[in-house]
Amino acid sequence: MKGKVCIAIDFFPFPGGAQSIVREIYKALATKYDVHFLTIAPPTFSKEYKIHKIGKPSSHYLPFNPCIFPFNLIYILLGILKLFYLQKKYKFKYILSQDGVFTGLYCSIVGKLTNTKVIIMDYGATTNYYSNEYWSPLIEKAHGNWRSVLALHTVFLRASSFVAIRLTAILADILMITGYELKQIYLNKLRVPTNKLRSYQYCVDTIFYKPLGKNEIKRRREELGIPNNAILINITCRLAPEKGIEYLMPALNRLIKEHANVFVIIIGGGILDHYILTFIKKNKLEDRIYLLGILNRNQVLKFLQISDIFVYSGISGSNVSLAVLEAMSCGCAVIATNSPKYHEELLNGNNGIVIPTRSAVAIYKALKLLINSPELMEKMKNEARKTVISKHSFSSFYNSLSFI
Repeated sequence: MKGKVCIAIDFFPFPGGAQSIVREIYKALATKYDVHFLTIAPPTFSKEYKIHKIGKPSSHYLPFNPCIFPFNLIYILLGILKLFYLQKKYKFKYILSQDGVFTGLYCSIVGKLTNTKVIIMDYGATTNYYSNEYWSPLIEKAHGNWRSVLALHTVFLRASSFVAIRLTAILADILMITGYELKQIYLNKLRVPTNKLRSYQYCVDTIFYKPLGKNEIKRRREELGIPNNAILINITCRLAPEKGIEYLMPALNRLIKEHANVFVIIIGGGILDHYILTFIKKNKLEDRIYLLGILNRNQVLKFLQISDIFVYSGISGSNVSLAVLEAMSCGCAVIATNSPKYHEELLNGNNGIVIPTRSAVAIYKALKLLINSPELMEKMKNEARKTVISKHSFSSFYNSLSFI
């Protein structure tokens, strides 16, 4: 009979880059364990997972949303009560929290109460709560009285997060981390003993995220009305201030004015939707920049596979951008900022270009270099995929979970 583990995550289906990582954690553990999930989930979501829900929500915007103060405190309390009940019923061998903040806290408390080993997998939420660069642009985007309200809310939310992070670091048994920024927080700010820390690398399904042949790229582009000789630039991310969108758009505008064969697709949604649409309309770029909104995994793949260049313009990153790795696996030439710092290690000039944050000029120059150097762009495409296969394969990720 298989042992049981519980994976606790705030929202379900999984948000952002966590989607691919949690899917692989499930695959890695399902051969050895009966895997359960504890989460906030819409009532109709099932698929192959065993899901236990915190409350009975009708959507993700809930009166116990962990991203809103003081509802995050209700989330912690309800999480403790539900997980304690589940632990008594199923007797999980391990509890795996998919963040080191509010979810991590309720998991760690239950772990201590029931003598169950708790493993925290931190994808960067801790880094975001400690980052002024992450929060300041969000507040600046608010208007009028809402700015003061949001600023006050942010103070309380971050203060509660600092308490949760510190308690989680003390109570949890193992903290699995990735990235320079996160490691520095745990070692220097939280003074976590090194024997509690374990490193892991993000992984990419290189069989799913794979390049297409030239004939297939041509066919798909024709279906979408994109010229085969076009330079297609791909931006896939949350449309939020920390993604550096306001530095990216002027660079794209300048480039498009100079090159008739440059087209751009933007995939994602967020609070900067209106800004991007207004920018496109103001600069008469409707036939050159396409804002496609939020797409599913298969749709994102189709656009990555026909793209030439992928641009990541984030100004407050942590760990590594999974979108960058997926683009590299599909054979895109990548331009990425040095936030997170790991990009400086990942991209070496042969497999991609690293640029400073907050610089429309740097984005423009890097794009211009690739457009004017087709041989360099092709070389980067080939080397990008080789890098992902060698450094971010499933085997290395699975090895980091082998102790469970």
